Amino acid sequence: GIGEALWSRDDCSVPGVVASTDQARDGMNRKLADAWRADCKRCEKAGEPLPSPPHRIELIPIEWYSKIHSASSELKNTLLATTLDNIPRLRAIANDVVFDVLTYLTPSFTQEVLETCSMDITESFERFNKIHPNFAPAGGKTSLIGHSLGSVIAWDLLCILKDKQNGKPTYEPGHTQATHEVYAKEDEAGSETRKAGHWGPILTRDIEVSLPFVPESTIFLGSPLGLFLSLRGAHPVLDELRKKSDGFKRDVGGSSEGIDESLQVMVSEPDPISTKVSPFTLPSGEIFNIFHPADPVAYRIEPLLLPPGTPDRSIPPPAYLTADKGVRLHIQLQEATKNISKSVSGLLGGLTMGNSGIIAAVANVSQEAERRLSSRRSSAAGYPEEIKFALGGRSTRVDYQLQTGIVENEYLSAISAHGGYFCHDNILDFVINLSAKVVAKSERLESVDDHGWEKKESSKGER
Repeated sequence: GIGEALWSRDDCSVPGVVASTDQARDGMNRKLADAWRADCKRCEKAGEPLPSPPHRIELIPIEWYSKIHSASSELKNTLLATTLDNIPRLRAIANDVVFDVLTYLTPSFTQEVLETCSMDITESFERFNKIHPNFAPAGGKTSLIGHSLGSVIAWDLLCILKDKQNGKPTYEPGHTQATHEVYAKEDEAGSETRKAGHWGPILTRDIEVSLPFVPESTIFLGSPLGLFLSLRGAHPVLDELRKKSDGFKRDVGGSSEGIDESLQVMVSEPDPISTKVSPFTLPSGEIFNIFHPADPVAYRIEPLLLPPGTPDRSIPPPAYLTADKGVRLHIQLQEATKNISKSVSGLLGGLTMGNSGIIAAVANVSQEAERRLSSRRSSAAGYPEEIKFALGGRSTRVDYQLQTGIVENEYLSAISAHGGYFCHDNILDFVINLSAKVVAKSERLESVDDHGWEKKESSKGER
């Protein structure tokens, strides 16, 4: 992520990617072991067979900053030579943190980072499968977790994988960034300039090595991806896909030339809800954009999948990240209070009725507040009734926010929110649940024979 060169220094108290990965791995496997011990005690008391030991979740860190920030790097040496000598600690933060963001916007730096990550992921994946040859045959799955700038890198790697799968080149000569043209007011050539945006990276040459697997799930933590996609002019391009998809649905018999392959899943039964959302997808499995509400680096993704100019009231709020406990009571009360306050404000703003009308309006306010709270509860479960995002995969949603504590100051939380994802209990429980679903799916497949019949244990007299 952002500033890994700084976080990995010995004199920095903020954990780097390796230390954060170790913390998350230890935390998740400790939770699995504790739950297993509790189940063993319960089974012993009930006289039941002991459960099998828990599966283990492995996290492998992917490092790219050591090469980019090498002392022998010409770019790094030039940057250090132009840096002033006063307030060295603050300037170190600027050089090692802000530097990453600004340089990733340049194609040459993006190229180097993506090539480094692609090679590292491929080597780590091959090494892991060599050490654990039964992992893939037993139904083991691999997912991607990107934190901060790492989520943008993961997104770009998935875009490259999508191009590879569709037989498209990852490098297009003459393709330059033209964000100001993308967002310019449409004129006679407006339709052409709006297509100048892009959702993937701008490269200086073709990338030969891509991801060696299609992720089961993709998780973004504290991601600035929404900012990067906005700067790339992705919103109008994603909306063009929505318009093409809408037109293709109305005329299924027409030519599908130029239609993204991901649109094919949207053709069968057009409905007014799905036509509001871009059908854009990536070979990413489920995508979860998870953020703390006070994280100053995090941005949403779902608004970019809706038509430009969509009113704020029509954009669904982020879903709450929950394990099996649901939305906490104080969060529900906060949402109910907020919705009632908004409804009452709207009522008082246009109040021109008598007492009987006021009573009826207050009753309507209560019903509206309950409806909105019910809608937010369904969003918390990850399956809202109002709208579904194709990019989210099976989860149907993309943006998920962490639940805050009962007493929590947003400004104080903003200081530590961006660096606390890998030790956050809700995120660890969430990853454990995702892994448990993979294990359960694998066990179901093992219990079914080649003809789809459930396997039964042979009796003692049978071979």
